[in-house]
Amino acid sequence: HPWTASTKSGSGGKGGMTDAPWNEMEPDPFPRRRSPWVLVGAMATAGVLVTGLVAFRKGNAALSQSMMRARILVQGGTVAVMVATSGGMMFAKQESKASAEE
Repeated sequence: HPWTASTKSGSGGKGGMTDAPWNEMEPDPFPRRRSPWVLVGAMATAGVLVTGLVAFRKGNAALSQSMMRARILVQGGTVAVMVATSGGMMFAKQESKASAEE
């Protein structure tokens, strides 16, 4: 069965760290897709953070404060994208699991 642990690792198939959750010869039933928007959000968060830190170091308190506020907004947006895309992937997994049982 594709969901049983592989016993090729030598751990006896008791769910050891090296056991794969599916047969290595079969393709992954749920390939992991990552949203490119999460990477864009992470890069934007890092860019705003670095800009704010540089402004702070140069003594520009107003720009530094603005950048820290912007960082919170950008980081919140990134987390929202992560939650939204993970929910979509979970729904897709449930759909494909239900169709496989039929």
